[in-house]
Amino acid sequence: MKTVLERRLRRKLRIKRRLASNINTPQVIVFKSNKYTYAQVYDPKSQKVLFGLSSKTVLKNSQILLPKTQAAFETGKRLAEWLSQKGLSKVVFNRNGFKYHGRVKAVCEGLRASGIAV
Repeated sequence: MKTVLERRLRRKLRIKRRLASNINTPQVIVFKSNKYTYAQVYDPKSQKVLFGLSSKTVLKNSQILLPKTQAAFETGKRLAEWLSQKGLSKVVFNRNGFKYHGRVKAVCEGLRASGIAV
């Protein structure tokens, strides 16, 4: 029986192969730990991270304490603001092997709510 990490890494490689054809479109890569959610904008052409944001900074700047899923949604919205400032309206969503529900889905919905095509 495979562990949770082994299954996630297997999904990650499958997703990575599928996204290899989108070399001209920036990727939003999501990682979630037990406490925070992290999102990065990665340019596969230059192989560099353009911008990164975490729910830790969102919670620090917030006046009230948000649940983890709501903080992930706000992370997606703030990431979308940065993308629109840079003139990017379309990105590829890389869930990094995590299942598409909960905080990962909230980041994607935050991007879509702000007008970024995912």
